[in-house]
Amino acid sequence: MKSAVTSNYSTLILNGNNSYTGATTISGGIINVRNANALGGTGSGTSISSGGALELQDGITLTAEPISLSSTGSGVSATTGGIRNLSGDNSITGTVTSAATSRINTDLGSLTLNNAGALVLNASTTIGGVNNTSITGKVSGTNASFSITKDGNGTLTLSGTNNDYLGQTLVSAGIVKVNNSNSLGATSGNTVVNGGTVLLDSAGAYTISEPFNITGTGYTSLGTIRNLGKISTLNGNITLAGSSTIVSSGNHTTSSNDSLLITGAVDLGATGNYILTTVVDRGLNISGIISGNTGGLTKTGLDTLLITGTGANTYKGVTVLSFGKTKIKKASAFGTVDAGTTISDGATLLIDMNGFTLTEPLSIKGIGVSSGANYEGAIKTLYGKNSITGNLTLLGNSRINIGAVYQVGNSSDSLNLSSINTGSSSAFELTLTSNVGTKVVGVISGNGSIIKEGLDTLVLSAINTYAGATRLNTGCIRLGANYVLPSASTHSFIFNGGTFSSGGFTDTLGILSITENSSIDIRYTPTHELRFSEKANFTAGKTLTIYGWSGLVAETITKYGQSKGGDSILVLKTLLKRSGETSTSKTNTMTKYGQEITAAIFTNYRGKIYFTAATPFAATLLNQFELNRIIFHNDFSGTDYASSQNSSTRELVAGDAYVAPTETQVAPTLSQVTASSITATGASLGAAISTNGGVTINSSGVVWSNIPAPTALLSTKTTNGPTAVGSITGNATSLTTGTVYYARAYAVYTIGTKTGTAYGPEISFTTP
Repeated sequence: MKSAVTSNYSTLILNGNNSYTGATTISGGIINVRNANALGGTGSGTSISSGGALELQDGITLTAEPISLSSTGSGVSATTGGIRNLSGDNSITGTVTSAATSRINTDLGSLTLNNAGALVLNASTTIGGVNNTSITGKVSGTNASFSITKDGNGTLTLSGTNNDYLGQTLVSAGIVKVNNSNSLGATSGNTVVNGGTVLLDSAGAYTISEPFNITGTGYTSLGTIRNLGKISTLNGNITLAGSSTIVSSGNHTTSSNDSLLITGAVDLGATGNYILTTVVDRGLNISGIISGNTGGLTKTGLDTLLITGTGANTYKGVTVLSFGKTKIKKASAFGTVDAGTTISDGATLLIDMNGFTLTEPLSIKGIGVSSGANYEGAIKTLYGKNSITGNLTLLGNSRINIGAVYQVGNSSDSLNLSSINTGSSSAFELTLTSNVGTKVVGVISGNGSIIKEGLDTLVLSAINTYAGATRLNTGCIRLGANYVLPSASTHSFIFNGGTFSSGGFTDTLGILSITENSSIDIRYTPTHELRFSEKANFTAGKTLTIYGWSGLVAETITKYGQSKGGDSILVLKTLLKRSGETSTSKTNTMTKYGQEITAAIFTNYRGKIYFTAATPFAATLLNQFELNRIIFHNDFSGTDYASSQNSSTRELVAGDAYVAPTETQVAPTLSQVTASSITATGASLGAAISTNGGVTINSSGVVWSNIPAPTALLSTKTTNGPTAVGSITGNATSLTTGTVYYARAYAVYTIGTKTGTAYGPEISFTTP
């Protein structure tokens, strides 16, 4: 028996349990099937010619009827589908072969092609409709000219494990959901996404070798490529035909597991200012080479974009880090220097390199991504000796963090910065948080200010011209050359903690302002001087200590005047005997005005400090600089003397002995780790911790990694070490056989109000 519909675009409804064995031919009009056996026996199959259509409804599973499809639909428009799902969740278990240009549509319900050889492409086929279509079996095709096109708002799910069709996959609307590494067919035919989205399913981790050609933001802005899954890899080349978006959303709870790895080359286009926007809500790692004549890269999203790999990125367009973290592991991460990189408010650039020079011009704004109560900074270096030689321009108040954590005695990490513009039309503040040695070798210019934080040293080595203040909060600012601070008399140097070190160089610091206990260190050769140009501003009860002075002695004082303790204090501190002293017992030898100050506070062979005044003697110094006391401290003699200004005569007189505050304690010391009982997956690690007192140890342990210089920020560490002097023991776990690991002891400690992390010497060991 043979059934045919050939004219009048009429509809034949088949809802019976038919058993005829002949072929079914639809050469015009529609056959609407509502029963699994409506098309009779499976032997002869069904042929759908141009202008004909097969409709399914009522939730049936059509028996294993082979179907030859040569139609895009019936009716005047002939675009409704040669196979059309009208209602219900229906399945076709026979092989569908596209013999001529054809279309499959799902308008309501869902349609599944679930034969082992579900779809054979002997011609190009379009799959569309507003609802969902799934192909669970294999899609094959031996002619590269025959493609699959996805249009309509529905989702096409490809789950075949061995799809090998040679043609392109064209995604012009809706979603193509990938459920297997080979879902998109052979690599000879690329996937073109222009208006739709390729979605990597969350069920598994896939490695897709398919080349992509992408344009747009995807279906309803989901992205041209969007990853929902575990760690999936795209190792085919990605080429932009227009500005495009790639989204990594993933289902991991921690960003240490990258959700999407792009290992193939990324071409931003030879012409056109195409921008690739990466939306990173779960980690994205681009290790392939990024190229392009004018195209650029934009990073958004809460999680981290990694730019890694060994090949040099060569794209010439602008890079914009608009939100979240971007970690770079190569100096060419942002392409050539033609357009530069902008780091917006709420974004952080993490430099995870050692021995590299970043030549990219950088424009920054903001204090970076929040991390608990702190902020990462617009730029943050993690470890290593690196340089940024491109011009650095502030677009707003900004922060740069150098070094993830402070490491006592660490000379292996540092950062050199080139020229910095703090704002031409506006005055912006740049906060430099130096937890490892930092050197600014270029000129700092503009109308803004510099703020120093962090426990390590910032060295200034160029003749700077910035118009704002220099504010020292913590750590040390050290001169690296003569006259590097701004020379304007209106420039203010604010001591708000920390130490200013002359480094053996001469400079003018401008207006002296002291808002917190601070110090100046002039213990350097050759002879040099520091000069403050204007009246000082002291906060009551705060002390400025000057280390490294020594001066002349004239007579012994027995007269004592009033001392206004607790107010503004200048401390002169030396580790040497004063001139004329022969033993430590001569501790009360002072001039009438204390240690006499003529034109300067002199040293025998080290630094000198000038305070500009009409009559630069000590009494005038107290008066003009609003000091209540000068404290003369001599570590050699062991006794200090406080001098104060007499309220009636404004004469500087000697005061009672003064007990200097206790010197700052040093960080704990950790021994080298010993490794024993090393197996393929674990090792026993031990070390010891000691202190000289006055230090609070918050936590300690051992940390290990397959990368040198592991830090306590890693999760691969023990935390059960002592909070006092003692032994640290712990086990390294989840190791990989045949791998070199690096380990060292650590201790997180607090000195006063400052917290740091100390590390012991590093060792390495190899698992068998």
